[in-house]
Amino acid sequence: MRSEVLTDKEKRGLYYLIKYPEETDKALSEISKLKLSTVTAIRQRLRKLELYRGVNTTLLTNLGVELLVVHYGTLNRISKGVGAKFYKNVDLNAFYMCTDDICDLAIGYEKNYASATNTTNNFLMQCRKNDLSVNDWHTVVFPAENTYILNFFDYAPVIKYLFNLEVGESERKISPKLLHTESDSTEFTKKERIGFTGFLTVSEGTDVDVSAKTKLSRQAVAAMRKRFADKVLLSRRVLNLGKLGLEILVLTHEKLNLGISLEEKVKVATEAITDLPVFFGVLNNSDAIYLSAYRNYADYVAHERARVEQIRKGNAQMLEATASYTYSVPNLTMLRDHAFLDVATKTLNLPKV
Repeated sequence: MRSEVLTDKEKRGLYYLIKYPEETDKALSEISKLKLSTVTAIRQRLRKLELYRGVNTTLLTNLGVELLVVHYGTLNRISKGVGAKFYKNVDLNAFYMCTDDICDLAIGYEKNYASATNTTNNFLMQCRKNDLSVNDWHTVVFPAENTYILNFFDYAPVIKYLFNLEVGESERKISPKLLHTESDSTEFTKKERIGFTGFLTVSEGTDVDVSAKTKLSRQAVAAMRKRFADKVLLSRRVLNLGKLGLEILVLTHEKLNLGISLEEKVKVATEAITDLPVFFGVLNNSDAIYLSAYRNYADYVAHERARVEQIRKGNAQMLEATASYTYSVPNLTMLRDHAFLDVATKTLNLPKV
C-alpha cells in the first residue's frame, strides 16, 4: 500500500488530532500553535484520505465485566496459519482481531472466568474440528481488579515515532490507571443503556447524531456523554497503519517476576515505553502485553533492545521471559477493527437502536 506524503504542518496536525480526539479545532489550534484554518483544513484532508477515523472505545470493566483477554499465536505453521475464513465460525468475544495468515491476534472482554473458559473451550473445539495445532497458541487473562492500563488505543505515540516529532513533556507522559477504575461498577438506567448503545453505534457522531439515532433528547445525550467520559467511554482516533507507511505490527508478551510489587512493575514499564510507538499496553502482576507499530524490522529491533535495557536499569529482576510476534501490515486482515459495539451488546445484553 502506497503511503501518503504529508507536509510538516500536516504531520504535526495529525499528531494533535490523534492525541486530543475530543477537542475542537479552536482548542487544537491553541495547543498545536497552528492557525485555526490550518487545523480545520488538515482535519478535513486527512480524514478524506482515511488516515484515521473516530471510534468510541469502552471500558466494560467498569460495567461489571471482570476480564480483558488477549489471544495470540499461530495455529498451523505448515499451512501459514488459518486465515480469516476460520474465524467466521469462531467467537473470541474480540473487539480487536487480525491475522496476516501466519500469526493471529484477538483482544476481547469476558464477563467472568466461567465465560472465558467457555470461549476457550469452544475455540479449542473448532481447532480440533479443523485439525489445527494449538501448540503455539497463547491466551493471557487480565483481571480488571489488578490490571493497569498503560495505553488503550491512543495512537499518538505512533505518530510521534513515525514523523520524529518533538512534543512537550506533558504529552509524552503516560498515566497508568487500573482497568477497573470505579469503586463500584457503573449502573445504567434504561435510557442510559440506550444512550450507551448509541455512542458505540455512531462513533463519530455529535450529540445531535446520537439523539437522532436513539430518539433521546440532545440534552440527555450530552449529559450521558459527560457521565460516561473516561469511566466507560473513551473517545479515540485510530490510525490506518498501512496508509501511513507502517510495515510491522508487533505484539510483545512479557512474563514478570512475581516477587516484585505491582506498583514497581508499573513504574518501570511506564518509563520503558514512554518514547516507543506503543498504542496498547496492559500489565498485571504476572504478565504484560503491548501492541506497537513500526516502519521496518530494524526500527523494531532497535526499540525493543532499548526497552529491555531500560527495564533492566529500572529493575534487573523484573523480566522472566519476553516473546514477540510480528504481523505484516500490508498482509493484515482486520477481523474486528475496534468493534466494541458487538462485544458490549453481547456481554451486557444491550438494546438495539
